Amino acid sequence: MSKMKKILILLFCLTAIFPLSGSGEAPCSYGFGGHGILVCSSGSNYYAKNSSTGEIISSGTNITTVVESVYSVLPRTGKSEIFFKGNFNVPTTISSNMSNLTLDFSEASFILNDNVNKDILSFIESSNVKIIGGFIDGNKDNQGGASSSGIRFYNNNPKQTKNIYIGGVNLTNISRYGIYIENFTVVTIKDTSLNSIGTAGNEGRGVYLKNGSGATIENIVGKNFRRYGILLNTVENGAIRDANISLARGDRGIYVFNSKNITISDCTSYENNLAGITFSDTYNSSVINCQSYNNTNDGLLIQGDANGDTNLTKNITVIGGWYHNNHRDGIRIQALLTGNVNDVKITGAYVTGNRDVGINLNSIDNTSINNIYISNNIIKHNNNSSGRGVRLYLSNNTYMNNNFFEDNNIDILYFNDFSVPIKN
Repeated sequence: MSKMKKILILLFCLTAIFPLSGSGEAPCSYGFGGHGILVCSSGSNYYAKNSSTGEIISSGTNITTVVESVYSVLPRTGKSEIFFKGNFNVPTTISSNMSNLTLDFSEASFILNDNVNKDILSFIESSNVKIIGGFIDGNKDNQGGASSSGIRFYNNNPKQTKNIYIGGVNLTNISRYGIYIENFTVVTIKDTSLNSIGTAGNEGRGVYLKNGSGATIENIVGKNFRRYGILLNTVENGAIRDANISLARGDRGIYVFNSKNITISDCTSYENNLAGITFSDTYNSSVINCQSYNNTNDGLLIQGDANGDTNLTKNITVIGGWYHNNHRDGIRIQALLTGNVNDVKITGAYVTGNRDVGINLNSIDNTSINNIYISNNIIKHNNNSSGRGVRLYLSNNTYMNNNFFEDNNIDILYFNDFSVPIKN
């Protein structure tokens, strides 16, 4: 056999085993000598292989089928790592019930195909999962208006999703929720960006954590939400740090509801349709050194809005921060329905240029606001519209000390049925 014929036969055999990509390289030619499993794209084909041996585990034109085939052969004990490289078109939800799993998307992008109308990545009863990096595009304008989430973890309570880490992910064009996690213990989401979340008829929540404890959200940048940027619903022991949230067009930038022991610190929330930051039916919580400005309603709203429990919003501390140019109040403490507000301290805040009131205590619906401490704040230039520095309405035991007022239409407006000691 001639030398040329031998070369042609060898090339034919290699092509049969590893179909050539558009660049002329064998699929998944990178990554040999690594560890874990490598999932990669080559033209319209997808391959999963053992990174150490190069053995092909699964292949095909449907990335969901390829990845779920890998899940089916992973051990149920011990840790597993899957690395993704390339661009992946997602025809339906990639589902997993695996635990002890690391998914590295640092060199990968996912886009949901047209008219899928389902979540992109879904995990049920999974614990000890890390998702690292990557670009996830929900292609929401081509989903027929139905709802889908970028990343979703869920389970049937009382089973708990435990120890979830999501870091460095970029989510965009998602129909419903960017990241949704419910019934959890210990979740960390950091260094992640969200843009354009929600469509008409869908919720449009960037990060939504529900029914859990031990939540950390850090260094999140998000904009263009149909409703909320970040929502914590029935969460205890949580922290939101260094978040930058804007353009929650239908509701609030950062919203904490029915929760306890939550700290929001060094966050910026602006140009949202309602309040920049809201505590509602929440207690033992604080807002520290945050900026909230140019919101349609309030910079910070502390609200009692309970159904049945009349004293759920209490022990709230506001330290420092800048609440500026909001179209209603800089800081608003509000009791309505059956929800009283008790024991709030506001100190060291810079409250300026808000349309109606710098700091407003507003009690309606036969509720009350009790034991409010306002000290060492700078309250000035609240001189648009009604233009009040501080407004007290049906509040009981409000203490004011060492605040600086300047250029408000009225520094302190006192509408109160109760005896209130004021020292300033």
